[in-house]
Amino acid sequence: MEKAQAIIHYMDMQMNLLRPEKTLTGQDGELIEYEIPELPGYRFTTELVIGIEDDEMPTFVQPQTEIKYQANHLITIELRYQKLPTAQPKRADAKQWVAQADHKFLVKSQQETIPVFDDDCKIIEQNVLQPNTFGTYTQQKEVGDETYYQIAPHQWVRSSDVVIVENRPKNKQSELWQMAPIDFTAVVKIPDNMQVVLWQINPQTLAQNKLDAHVVDNGTELKIDSKIMIAGELFYHIVNGNWIRSKYVTRKL
Repeated sequence: MEKAQAIIHYMDMQMNLLRPEKTLTGQDGELIEYEIPELPGYRFTTELVIGIEDDEMPTFVQPQTEIKYQANHLITIELRYQKLPTAQPKRADAKQWVAQADHKFLVKSQQETIPVFDDDCKIIEQNVLQPNTFGTYTQQKEVGDETYYQIAPHQWVRSSDVVIVENRPKNKQSELWQMAPIDFTAVVKIPDNMQVVLWQINPQTLAQNKLDAHVVDNGTELKIDSKIMIAGELFYHIVNGNWIRSKYVTRKL
């Protein structure tokens, strides 16, 4: 049987390495055996795998899911840890509430990066999150009309910059992330001198990629076979194609 390899990364939620990566070697089709170690000052939160069935898209898995070596293809396992918070003195003048939580989120893809804020809701320079990446938070607070999620001690993100995803998808998905089959013909309705850019969406991870090279013109007829609602925005799936925002099309009568 052919030899195969896997790499284990131990990372915090900002994707900084917490210890040297570990390379494992085994036979093609053999189970990858590894442990999730305890790291002082951190708690394990998330496990992602890259390379399952040649798929380069990160996939959430439950801890210690059976993953097998694949010949001629490297499996990468990311073990994500969150730094444990330190006790903070309560500010008597703080007009905010804090609630315990433990959720996963996906950074939205419409921006190049999203900012990270300190405890006073000021941007931390050179500290950003990349689009289409996952993270977790343990607390949330409201300051004025904005909700913030704590991703690490003294580090927060705005709720408007991320999408909350379920740890274990249920049979009935929430209104935040809902996909359903449909069947109709749509017509693109935009000014004649404009074009609509299509999107690539992974319904499992909600990762969104804007396809600038894939555009359609006004009046183009599109066969639609499903729809997905992500954070209140509706997309239609084109048969044998990509996704288009619903606001740019109308149903053909």
